[in-house]
Amino acid sequence: MKKTDLSLCHLEKIQTPFGLREVYDSILFCNRCGSCLQACPIYKLSPLEINSPRGRNQAARLVLERKLNVQELALQHSFHACTLCGRCTQVCAAKIPTAQHVLEMHRILQKHRLPKSLHFFLTLQGTRPHLFKKITRFASALYPLWNVISWLPGFKWISLVKKRLPKKAVPLQTVLLKNNISWTSIKPKFIYMPSLEAEFLQPQIAVSSLKLLNRLGKTDCWFNTACGLFEYVYGDLRQSKRLVRNLIRKHRKIKQGTCPLVTDSLDVYHFLKQVPQLFTRHKQLYKQASLFADQVYFITEFFPKKIPNVISFPTPVQLNYGALFSRESHPISQSTSLFKTLFKQNFVECGYTSFDTPAYGYAFTAGNQHEQILLELVKQIAQQQIKTVFTFSGLCALELNVALCRFYPAAKAHHIVSIADKV
Repeated sequence: MKKTDLSLCHLEKIQTPFGLREVYDSILFCNRCGSCLQACPIYKLSPLEINSPRGRNQAARLVLERKLNVQELALQHSFHACTLCGRCTQVCAAKIPTAQHVLEMHRILQKHRLPKSLHFFLTLQGTRPHLFKKITRFASALYPLWNVISWLPGFKWISLVKKRLPKKAVPLQTVLLKNNISWTSIKPKFIYMPSLEAEFLQPQIAVSSLKLLNRLGKTDCWFNTACGLFEYVYGDLRQSKRLVRNLIRKHRKIKQGTCPLVTDSLDVYHFLKQVPQLFTRHKQLYKQASLFADQVYFITEFFPKKIPNVISFPTPVQLNYGALFSRESHPISQSTSLFKTLFKQNFVECGYTSFDTPAYGYAFTAGNQHEQILLELVKQIAQQQIKTVFTFSGLCALELNVALCRFYPAAKAHHIVSIADKV
């Protein structure tokens, strides 16, 4: 058996529960047992072997062995359709990180999965953050003209964005001033890095998060800071590494890198927890990235220890696990336990075969199954007569609310931090 040159893949090694593994070796761990089949949303919608996690792993193996051409349309469709949710890893006995294998195939393909204009705009947060902020504010002011702009060549995606975003977004700093919330400190106890949606679309998420953190100590808010996640999933891995290095250097300047870095997006949390695998070739950078990852926290870690058992949300309640890469992280298990305590019999737990909201951005990719997944998700919510759904990111809440408003308006989605507002 002949392996292909791993220089075709941008990651040399992948972090697994059994340690660092080369990409090819990680793929070889798949023994094609089929445990992942019923957990994969794409396979459930289209039960073809190529659309299963097992099928993707075997296809990736053959590509790396140069026995299969990754440019085959069937392969491209299979890899593009993957939601990168990590459900397959959750039920896999070997915990094979299939989502990471799929991303390696995307990097070999070297094709933009997002519309070019949208891709360019989102890269600006990492390359030209001040310009990104100005364009975002300007675009918000032009909201009434979005339907017209969507008719321009290459801007059809704007009509999809308009369905998901609020009509008016108030600047976060304006909201913080109005609520008399401090967001800067010379010697902070915490660093808060608001997600893109918390800063530009849903400022209440940042308000609730900062209130939680300021109760425990002074907090420094890092506005408009790119973490490298977008580049990792959709762009150039080299740019992702550069942004992560910048983030690590900035973090090390505060208390020698021992200050907790808090995020309100589980996608960002999962990504930052695995950044050491980006630097396996550089011993010193790998060590720094490992120390940095240890200081990354999700906002639920700072919920009050005692929360009233009666929370005024319409019940039954469900916790939506939609996020990139994993369904087994500490914030998910911690939040599930909390919900069982708070809502008791009114909490409807998601099973491993339940559908989740795809991570934001999936709807704009080529060959996605976004509409079908959301429809199945809303069916499940309606069948169980769920009235409130909590998500681990603001973008997932926006995404889900569009489908709920259309098919099941009796339910509404909220970011999980909104529970803290009721305390």
